[in-house]
Amino acid sequence: MPRIDLRPGEMLRVRIRARDVALSLSRPTDVSITNHLPGRLVSIAEQSGPYTEAVVDVGGGITIRSLITRESAIRLSLAPGLAVWALVKTVAFDNRSVGSRHRDPMSGDDFE
Repeated sequence: MPRIDLRPGEMLRVRIRARDVALSLSRPTDVSITNHLPGRLVSIAEQSGPYTEAVVDVGGGITIRSLITRESAIRLSLAPGLAVWALVKTVAFDNRSVGSRHRDPMSGDDFE
């Protein structure tokens, strides 16, 4: 993440906006987006206007939301259970979307 001043291996919390996430049915190879996570589609719901929100489980109890057009959802035949790739442009990560994570030694819970 070129715009973030953190040491390698430092724990952090990242907020990814749904509008910054694209979906692919196959592993991306010839694209400029370098952040791509394999996952499974958990749900898909129509939103207002021409949009659809997809929720992707990327493992470890982590989900990523993607806001795509309804036309794209239909063209890709998106349905719960489908294996997909979530693609996130690096410019989506900035100081407003990243925060430090700390672990409570008593409970083991993460907090900001």
